[in-house]
This record gives sequence, structure tokens and C-alpha cells, in this order.
Amino acid sequence: MVNNKVKKTYYNNFREYENWLKKRNLSPHTIRGYIWAIREYGNNYLTTENIIEFLKVNLTRYQSNSLKNLCYSLSSWAKFQKITIEWEMITRLIPIVQRKFFATINQEELELMKQTKTRTSSWINHRNDLLLDFLFYTGIRINELINIKHIDYSHQMLKIHGKGNKFRHIFLPEFLA
Repeated sequence: MVNNKVKKTYYNNFREYENWLKKRNLSPHTIRGYIWAIREYGNNYLTTENIIEFLKVNLTRYQSNSLKNLCYSLSSWAKFQKITIEWEMITRLIPIVQRKFFATINQEELELMKQTKTRTSSWINHRNDLLLDFLFYTGIRINELINIKHIDYSHQMLKIHGKGNKFRHIFLPEFLA
């Protein structure tokens, strides 16, 4: 009987946490990741020692970026529960990985890409060129480009609904408008 009460309390607390994350305007993907991480952590009480032990057990199981995400999730869970954790001690356990720099293309490479015609229809080729220009000259993500609507454009500015459910405005060059 007591065990069912504990499970029910934990479940209700978990649902409140999920609502708390939604109120913080986090993306559904982030919320799923946080909830997954807390389930991975299990029903252990949140203490610095328990988190250190959890990470030590999982050092070989996960890569360092995944371990960082686990820490972010547990940090969020601790804030929600108003528990103080010594994160400086915990973050020392996670191996540091050199940050990757992504290769970008220059204008000449963009023109070479646009010269490669993949379809016989000139309309589709023109559309593809426009998509490449949008990505190159604005720096927006593909998902952001797909979700652009006509009402998002105003006075040479484009309102972008971006990652993390955040909005930003970018300048749109006249030849793209």
C-alpha cells in the first residue's frame, strides 16, 4: 500500500515537472530528452554523491556530450525539486571533448552546387537554387526555412521560429525578397 502511494506521488511530481518544463518554453525534443535522462537516473534521491556514482557507472556507456546532457537534465530536475547539488564536483568527471568546427562553403562552391541540375524541370531547379541561396545568405537552418510563412516577412526582416521554440529576426537581402 505504501509502495503505491510512493509511485503515485513520484508520477504526479513527474507530471508537474513536465508542465514546469513546458512553462519554461522548452522544445518538445528537449523535454523528451530531460525526461528520458531522469528515467535513466532512476528513483535515486538527488544528491551530489548519488549523481557522481551514477556518472561513474555510465562513463563508458555514454559519450561525453550525452553525459553533459544527463547533467543538464538532472540539474533541471534538482532546480524543480529545490535541491542544492555541487555541480563543480560533478562536471569534473565528464571528459572534455574538443569542439568540432563545421566546414562551410564559399560563394564559388555555392555556384558550383547550383550548376548541378538534378531535375529536368526548370521550375524545380529554380526552386532548389532559391533554397540554397536562402540557406547560404541567411544562415538559417533547414527546418526554419521549411516553416517560413509569407506573414513572417516585414520591412526586409524575416521572423524565424527557431530551435528551442525561440523567435529571432534576420535581415533578408533584397534579391531574396
